[in-house]
This record gives sequence, structure tokens and C-alpha cells, in this order.
Amino acid sequence: MKAKRAAAILVVLTALAAGAAWQRVSIVREGYAITRLRRQRDVLEEYQQTVRCEIAALSAPEAIAERLDKFDVELMRPSGLEPLDGSGHLEARPAMVAKQDGNPPRRNGAKVSHAR
Repeated sequence: MKAKRAAAILVVLTALAAGAAWQRVSIVREGYAITRLRRQRDVLEEYQQTVRCEIAALSAPEAIAERLDKFDVELMRPSGLEPLDGSGHLEARPAMVAKQDGNPPRRNGAKVSHAR
């Protein structure tokens, strides 16, 4: 009877030891995964900062003017925009195009395609 009891205790202790070892291995594995993800986050944050700096540099008025000069492009005031009250703000007031081809009037610049 004592041998059976000792064997049962030995089985239980072995199972507990195996469970503790498995838990320790799992904790170490998760620790490595967390470290890897933190490194990946750091790399992505650095890349994000680089992209933000590039966006700021490319959207700066000086940079836009420089690129326009490089390609010999001139900016023109869009047609159909009129200044408001001398404040310098522009308001869109598209003109209507007269009906000439049997189609209803359309706004200036609107493209109309007819499938025939």
C-alpha cells in the first residue's frame, strides 16, 4: 500500500515539475517575442519620424517653389474664382456653359461624355 502511495506521489510531483518547466519555457518564449516586438516598434517609430520629416520638407512652400522652378512651371490663378470683399480669400463661382449641343447646361470645366 505504501508503494502505491509513493508511486502516486511521485507521479504527481513529476507532473508538477513538468508543468513548472513548461510554464518557465513559455514565459521565456513570450519574453523573446515581447523583445522582438519592441525592437520592431522602435524601428517603425523611427521610420514614421523620417516620413514625417520628408512630408514636412516636401510640403514646405519653398520646396514646392523650387520644384516648380526646376520643371519650369508657372502657377496661374484658376478661372472661375473671384476675390471676396478685398480680403484676399477666393470663392468658387463656376459659370454656366450655354446649351449648344442639345444637352442641358453644365458647369464650366465639367466633362460630359455621351455613350452612343
